[in-house]
Amino acid sequence: MALPLIPYEECRRLSISMYNLIPNAPRADLAQAVGDVVRAEGPIHVDEVTRRIRTLWGLKRSGRLIKEAVERGMKYAESVGQVDRRQGFLWPPGLETVQPRARSAKEMLKIELIPEEEIAAAINKTLEVQYASPPAAIPTTAARLLGFQQTSEQIRKAILRVVSKQIKDGVIHKRNDGRIDLGSHKQG
Repeated sequence: MALPLIPYEECRRLSISMYNLIPNAPRADLAQAVGDVVRAEGPIHVDEVTRRIRTLWGLKRSGRLIKEAVERGMKYAESVGQVDRRQGFLWPPGLETVQPRARSAKEMLKIELIPEEEIAAAINKTLEVQYASPPAAIPTTAARLLGFQQTSEQIRKAILRVVSKQIKDGVIHKRNDGRIDLGSHKQG
């Protein structure tokens, strides 16, 4: 059974005027831009927020001044409750769970740009279909759910790290035969 892929939706426009250069934009405007991106794409890595704002502003690169300005916008957005920051990612306020989203943009296909919670969701979706799986079988399917066409060693290790953490936290279960499943409380 093939798992349906949920496409990653990118922010297509900002709700602010972009008449200023990013470093000269008012902090509130930058916070609003950050909020726009996070509402559309959250959870999203802070580096991706900067890249998306820079791209929507029509710029090709992010220099130090642009990065500093967007970071000020992120901090302000966080201080006024527009976003939550967790371990290098910005989340829409109140969002606790996320579905695995298939990224198609080449620059987004870096496992370190995907929050652990989303990797865990991909693992859980994999186990919903594969039921009890050998640990080595999980990374390929989970990676596909996240948009990766190939599962490099780095991606495999990152996914297996999350598998180990989920086992330790009791979210998934390692059976006596070594296979992984969702545990009896999640099945059926």
